[in-house]
Amino acid sequence: MSSESGETAPDPKGDPKESREKKFTVNQANGTLPLVRRIVTDIVEGHKGFHSARRRFDEIKGGISGTPTSEEGTELRHLEEEAESRQKKVETCLEELEMVGCQLKDFEMGLIDFPSEKDGKPVLLCWKLGEEKVSFWHPVAGGYSGRQPLPI
Repeated sequence: MSSESGETAPDPKGDPKESREKKFTVNQANGTLPLVRRIVTDIVEGHKGFHSARRRFDEIKGGISGTPTSEEGTELRHLEEEAESRQKKVETCLEELEMVGCQLKDFEMGLIDFPSEKDGKPVLLCWKLGEEKVSFWHPVAGGYSGRQPLPI
């Protein structure tokens, strides 16, 4: 694991982005969950709402032959505005997660990875919306299917 501060010194031989990346201990990752949970909830709901509005927009637009009626045009504009608004909200939430230092891996599940270390090697602590706390980890290349229970 990384130091208690959660910060690592830059590695002059490694990837510059990776060396600047915050490293979390399990306690630090769990400490962020009240905020991360709210952000991820907003992302999951915003993602669903965006796709719902786009599907409805496509259904209406696909059913129109010729010029839309005034009512159809109003509904299409409303759906387009709703989709755009939800997209902007999701983008803002993603920026907030980036500031925390964790990474969204799945918009539908609300899957989050927290960069960490095991025996000096990078690993990811893994949490998903609905879980009480960070209880899993996986190798960087392992992904969700490689999740293993803590401790690491």
